[in-house]
Amino acid sequence: MFVMKTRKNKILFHKIKKKISISFPYLVRIYRFFFKKKLQSFSGWGMTIFDRSPPWIKNSSNNEAQNFIKTHEQIKEMVNKKKFILTQFSKLDNDYSGTKALDEFRWRHYILSFCINYVCKYTKQKNYNFVELGVLDGMTAFFACSMATLNKKKFRIYLYDSWGPMKSDHLLDSELKSIGAYHYLDVNIVMDNLKKFKKNLVINKGYLPDSLKTAQNPKTVTWLHIDLNSTKPTIDSLKKIFNRIVKNGIILFDDYGFDEHFVTRIAIDKFLKNKNGLFFHAPTGQGIFIKL
Repeated sequence: MFVMKTRKNKILFHKIKKKISISFPYLVRIYRFFFKKKLQSFSGWGMTIFDRSPPWIKNSSNNEAQNFIKTHEQIKEMVNKKKFILTQFSKLDNDYSGTKALDEFRWRHYILSFCINYVCKYTKQKNYNFVELGVLDGMTAFFACSMATLNKKKFRIYLYDSWGPMKSDHLLDSELKSIGAYHYLDVNIVMDNLKKFKKNLVINKGYLPDSLKTAQNPKTVTWLHIDLNSTKPTIDSLKKIFNRIVKNGIILFDDYGFDEHFVTRIAIDKFLKNKNGLFFHAPTGQGIFIKL
């Protein structure tokens, strides 16, 4: 009887509340401003989200989310213990810690992890070949390898990078501000960061797309990640690799939606036009192309 009364009272309360909100909308706005401020659930790399639970909430029972949380916490602990070196931040901004960067990258890494989970489920390969063009310190490669391992798949990941400064002959006039960028990168740091997956690694050092002529390349590609921050190497490499991508394979473009790379975005759109596939422009700035 008590439960019934309580329920009836709740129903009456919400009906009255609804009538007030309809009749006096400004009172509701004032109330919300002072007493019902939205809680921020995520902020990082140009994204701020309120009142939305991210996939990595602690009590999530979703298997993919749990795998992502496990991997994120693992690499974060490694960074804290200096077992995973992020030179991208230590060389550029002493106040911007690696763990802070990892937290701000969570949505980007979650989308990357989703792509690996997708190809593991829908490409049905005996051996999965992952390719990354532009590796930096191996942070994204760590997530890719971890997701494939958690999916219990046999895989190899082919890593391509100059691990040296960007050159002017690889850049368009609008990209010349990037000359000399990434001079601090070191392939030995990447190999040490990814030593857990040593048997899965194929390291191809050199400037793209030229290095593709002499590199150890896979015959088929399940997942391709492009993070070159330059238009010509992106498109030239894409031309050489695209036909190797298997059905339901994914291309993940890291900086597709960023305004500073709009020339690359236009070139990617032109290349993919009339290609059989489905494209998704993510709010993180990433672009996802599923080859059909």
